[in-house]
Amino acid sequence: KKKIVGFFYSNIGIIVDDSISMTGNKVESKNTPRAIADFTARVLMASAELATMVKTDNVFTDLATSFIELLKNENPAKPYDAIFILTDGYENAYDGLTNEVISIWQAESGRNIPMFQISPITSAEMGANVRKLGSGVVTMAINNPVALQPQITARLLEIDTKRWLETQVLALEATNVKRTKKISINV
Repeated sequence: KKKIVGFFYSNIGIIVDDSISMTGNKVESKNTPRAIADFTARVLMASAELATMVKTDNVFTDLATSFIELLKNENPAKPYDAIFILTDGYENAYDGLTNEVISIWQAESGRNIPMFQISPITSAEMGANVRKLGSGVVTMAINNPVALQPQITARLLEIDTKRWLETQVLALEATNVKRTKKISINV
């Protein structure tokens, strides 16, 4: 039901942080960050034509290993259009490892696909601040997957201008507005 209509990407990779830090505060939001991340992953999978998802499988946050696993699962005939990393941004393998792995992969493969870090925000004191994984990863803070499409639209202009223009043209073509009278404004 929550599928994003007119989603920008047809084949995506998704990494879900399933570490202890994603369980949230015991009293205020037990499992809420994890629940938001899991639900967002489901929405993303339903919105794309093809989606591959991997989860971290340790009590520690090792997103770099999950990134490599995601790449191993990629179909060479249909490469990923974008990669989404659902995490709070706290790495334990060692801080910055994911950024190093992504940078090396981009340099060696010559591919520079959009990478989005989606961090579940559950409390006002966080102020929608996100602990960024790296320089080549676009960060977004959400508490509901409905907020995803507008945030991606806003970020596309800076990271994927061609796709942003395409979506704007498609949105204009889809509108049912006709100009009936020319309005002139004298300044």
